[in-house]
Amino acid sequence: MVLNQSNRLSRLWNTLKTHKKKSLFALGVGAFALYKLRESMYESRCRERYFVEASRYGMSPLEPLEPTKKITVILNPGANFGKALPAYRDTVEPMLNLAGIDAKLVKIKGDREESIEQIVGECTAGGSVIIAGGDATVWETLTALIRSQGEEKVADNYIIGVLPMGRSNNSVARRLFKIPATNTNKFKIATTTDRPNKVEFLCEATMSIIKELRKPVDVLRFNVEGADRGAYAMVGLHCGLTRDLPAVGKESYWYFGPLRFRAAYVFEALKQLPKQYEIMMETAPVCDGCSKCRGKPKDTDSDKINTGDNIPIWRRGIFKPKFIKKPIENIIDYSKIDNPLCGEWSEPQRMKFCELAVTSPLCRDSYHNRDDVTTRIDVVVSETMSRWELIKVGWSRIRRSDALNVYDRPVLADTRCHSYGKVRLIPQPGLNWFNIDNEGPFDARTVEIKLLNTRIRFYTNYLEQKVH
Repeated sequence: MVLNQSNRLSRLWNTLKTHKKKSLFALGVGAFALYKLRESMYESRCRERYFVEASRYGMSPLEPLEPTKKITVILNPGANFGKALPAYRDTVEPMLNLAGIDAKLVKIKGDREESIEQIVGECTAGGSVIIAGGDATVWETLTALIRSQGEEKVADNYIIGVLPMGRSNNSVARRLFKIPATNTNKFKIATTTDRPNKVEFLCEATMSIIKELRKPVDVLRFNVEGADRGAYAMVGLHCGLTRDLPAVGKESYWYFGPLRFRAAYVFEALKQLPKQYEIMMETAPVCDGCSKCRGKPKDTDSDKINTGDNIPIWRRGIFKPKFIKKPIENIIDYSKIDNPLCGEWSEPQRMKFCELAVTSPLCRDSYHNRDDVTTRIDVVVSETMSRWELIKVGWSRIRRSDALNVYDRPVLADTRCHSYGKVRLIPQPGLNWFNIDNEGPFDARTVEIKLLNTRIRFYTNYLEQKVH
């Protein structure tokens, strides 16, 4: 018996040695299948855990005459190579149904820009608008919404949510949601905010909508030369070597297959020293608030107290409760503050750089702290770069698909960060392309970048309690 087993093992070993290539191929396929099976099991457990949590909110009773929560989901079916709709059906829709939320799904069809403008034009009643897609879908929908409704109306009447369904371009969602470190992971699947599991990341974004965790967030406005209307973005603008070299890899090093972008950084760094670009930049100083930029404080319904609590339930639907003014405390009247330097442009300065990023306050690590109320634009500049630093930064950007936050990549020795109230960029010959919110390329033209005077409410799980 033992002799027969040893003979079988020897014959198996001889067969594997004879067919080495086939054996290695079978080993690779088996390892990949095992990893996918383990990941699928983890995602199933993850959905089960979040479904149970969502059902708890669905079982909570409503107040008398309290309507069910309604949201509008704008979905890009082409996101992640057509996998966005199945992901919504498998993960998001069951969670919303279990939580008792009435979700209206609207799909983007045909020409994406025209379709988004048409869909947003119908969302005139306010409420919650959820954007399901990648970075391009987020900033295009946000731009169309603000253009059609106006900045003040969007800030007052809308709450915007983001469902990360892009293949890799989810830089906005990574700054709005985090993966809790307390989650148990028996399958050893990486679930950090840097490289999150897609199902768990999507579940966390959906739970922030169910829990109604929201926070006012700064939004950037881009006024491009030659454009009739401005564009709006969440993260910022990026230009430089790590923006241009992936296009070189796609055209010149295509024969390296999936390694073509990494090969572009290596071979271009070996050919010559990293290239420097030139740009003219005008800046305006940061203003803490004055009559020019803030004006008088707004009088909204949130500053009123309902005195109709003593009205019987059967009469509340007929007689509207009265409101009285609530005494406003710690509200600064900026109309009485005069700052002559607010909005004044400086002299144009010529600047050379290898990497340039103009980022919103959302990119700062301290932004989600309750004490961080500063409003400024950060300009991150790397004037010089060694060959090794180019490869290191480029490969880091490929791994993260994100180059807008200096804290998300290796910090270069020659990197400086300055803060301004608003910035105007005038590209010089040699600088041809910009990226906005990790999407592009866009023609490099003179652009003015500033923050909106009013913040827009977004769903985020960085808050630990419900915020009204």
